[in-house]
Amino acid sequence: MKKWIYNVLIILFVAVFLFAAYKLGTILWGYYQNRQLQSEIQDIFHSEGGTDKTDGDKEESESRTETIEKDPFQIIQEINSDVKAWLEIPGADVDHPVVQAEDNEYYLNRDFYKKYRYAGTLYFDYRNNLEGSFQNLIIYGHHMSDGSMFGKLGDFLKKDFYEKNKTFTMITEDTVYECEIFAVYQCLTDFPYAQPVLFNEEYYTEYVQMCREASIYDTGTQISPGDLLLTLSTCDLRYDKEKGRIVIQAKLTPVAARTEK
Repeated sequence: MKKWIYNVLIILFVAVFLFAAYKLGTILWGYYQNRQLQSEIQDIFHSEGGTDKTDGDKEESESRTETIEKDPFQIIQEINSDVKAWLEIPGADVDHPVVQAEDNEYYLNRDFYKKYRYAGTLYFDYRNNLEGSFQNLIIYGHHMSDGSMFGKLGDFLKKDFYEKNKTFTMITEDTVYECEIFAVYQCLTDFPYAQPVLFNEEYYTEYVQMCREASIYDTGTQISPGDLLLTLSTCDLRYDKEKGRIVIQAKLTPVAARTEK
């Protein structure tokens, strides 16, 4: 009888081990696929147009002539017309397109090609109008355990990292923006940071002051009513398993106009 129980326990142990191994393998495979996808999109966007091709690459270059004559932003928009911007934060390994849908659920678990993927895609709040006044552009992204997507935004909570990464870049179809951080903090979802429209000068000023007071740094970034703001938001399970958030906020300053190649 004891031997029978022992055998059953062994079988159960093996079954549990195999199931756990399967789940872990699925997660790791998902991470790998997501990174491959992001690398593919980055290669398209950062293409230099193939002007430095060698003779050995001539055939491949000719086959891509139609593609390289287009602006990279135009190419990714032809793949997905929901693309509104490209976000680059080198220190946090962020180099991704930003999309916008008719709600904040669509891209939560859909990739750039609109297929199911847990990592989702970085996306603007559906209420944002990128050309409107008193705008606070909000970008949401998953806090992935492998550091992808917004998985490294938590590094901004470390002062030495913040000091080395006070600015980053956002690119839209027609403008390159420098993003100068003015607030970094952790909060719960009931903190009213996710306000895409700030209505008027008085409300705008009160909102900026609220965010400055929540910030763990006194950044000294100068902001005037009418400046375009950017808010990056991701989950923070360490702060709170259900409602924790890490928020990085910046002032957007146009530094260059983009023109199609």
